[in-house]
Amino acid sequence: MSTDSIPAGGLISRRSEDIARVLMSLHRTKHSVRSIVGKDGLMFASRLVSVDLPNRRIGLAPSANEQANAALLARPRASFVSESGGWHIEFAAAEPRAAMLGEQAIINLDFPAVIVSQDHRRAEPRLSLTNPITFECLADASGVASFDGRIIDISNRGIGFLLYHSDITLEPGTVLKGCRVKREGRESITVDLEVRYSTSITLPDGRTAHRSGCLFLNPTRTVTDLIAEFN
Repeated sequence: MSTDSIPAGGLISRRSEDIARVLMSLHRTKHSVRSIVGKDGLMFASRLVSVDLPNRRIGLAPSANEQANAALLARPRASFVSESGGWHIEFAAAEPRAAMLGEQAIINLDFPAVIVSQDHRRAEPRLSLTNPITFECLADASGVASFDGRIIDISNRGIGFLLYHSDITLEPGTVLKGCRVKREGRESITVDLEVRYSTSITLPDGRTAHRSGCLFLNPTRTVTDLIAEFN
């Protein structure tokens, strides 16, 4: 994928023109687009067949897995990921519905409102943690959408963590407020994070987990001290 297909900085973009440019690049190169659409890691894998910015729609070819197609069509929205030439690309799209593109059956979705492009080759080095520390998150002030996970790497800009709840999807651009980072024997610290990407992985025991990468939104002195402990 050429760099002129990627939003400046390779980060989050909400500009329709940037989103269309990245999606058109995926369309031209025919790279796979994937989404976890059901429990037990049911995967929808396909490719983009149309990017219609004026009408605010995108089209995907049906997956070879009919069960995955049905699961996607039953959802109100889904998050998709693609890997291309060292780039990780993620976007969410709503209202999947069966349609036709000429004589070809497709799945239409609303045009994404945000896209994330991350160049893994240029990413800031992260320190992998041999002893993962506890990560607890309250996604809103009342804690209604709380969840927990395990931090597996950390850098000056953010963290990577594993989330074991298969029914929680963290879309790019999501702000996680009041996230508590807890090390054994230490008081927890509280930070706000912005989700940059999420992807599904298979654990050694066969379970499916979601790996998310986030940036610190308020890197206070306590956050700096925490990072320093691992350097």
